Amino acid sequence: MNTTKETTPMPNIPDDINWTLINTEDWGGGLERTYRAEDIGHAGCGGDVLLVHLHDEMGAITGAHSRCAKCDEDLTEQQPIRCTRCGDEDGPFTDDDLCEPCARPVPLGGAL
Repeated sequence: MNTTKETTPMPNIPDDINWTLINTEDWGGGLERTYRAEDIGHAGCGGDVLLVHLHDEMGAITGAHSRCAKCDEDLTEQQPIRCTRCGDEDGPFTDDDLCEPCARPVPLGGAL
């Protein structure tokens, strides 16, 4: 098992979450890379949030899922833990990962 610590930007994930590569394994058809979120924890139990990417032999991502390291709950289909614009944790959230106030249209020439 190779353990590497490096901060890695992840595509399609909010920029305010820092992901650190914590493990790389060969699963027989490519690599499995596990990343840990540095900025957030699982709201249910406080455990680390992990993101796992499965890669094929050419290095392309073939699958991804997220889970809690402490309670092993699958977090892949969970709503966002916080608004990606303002950081609100109370919700409710839109499909764009924004809280409802941040998702409202801004009047022309108006302030938020």
